[in-house]
Amino acid sequence: RDYNSQQLMNLASQLPASKLDPNLPDINGNLVRLSSIKGKYVLVTFWTTESNDCIAENLQFKQLYSKYASRGLEIYQVSLDRDENAWKGAVKFDDLPWISTHENPEKPENAILFNVKSVPVNYLFSPKGEIVALNLHGRALQLKLEQLFPN
Repeated sequence: RDYNSQQLMNLASQLPASKLDPNLPDINGNLVRLSSIKGKYVLVTFWTTESNDCIAENLQFKQLYSKYASRGLEIYQVSLDRDENAWKGAVKFDDLPWISTHENPEKPENAILFNVKSVPVNYLFSPKGEIVALNLHGRALQLKLEQLFPN
């Protein structure tokens, strides 16, 4: 068993380092790199307009964003919609105020790096760029943000 572990470690050490730093186009076509957001907690979310759970979650995000954006929270949302116009339309229709980007679901490099198997998925990054929480939804996300941003 130790031999297999050692082999796996050797193989892993030969792989190129992967960095969780998407650089994706927003609804205006401007590339936005995750690492460009400095000194804030960043909630990275993956979603599609085809998922009712994602749409419902966006409504919660809007409440949380209005409460915590001025205190150091940013949302970097990645759409995996096949239809870019559906994504752009939803962002405009729902008046989503955070960074909304799109990744081609045919070549979802970032979704693969973030191990996205289904949506919605989210990761909460600290201002230092470390992952502090994974897949917090609903009340659990609200409690975590209250903990990070006490009154």
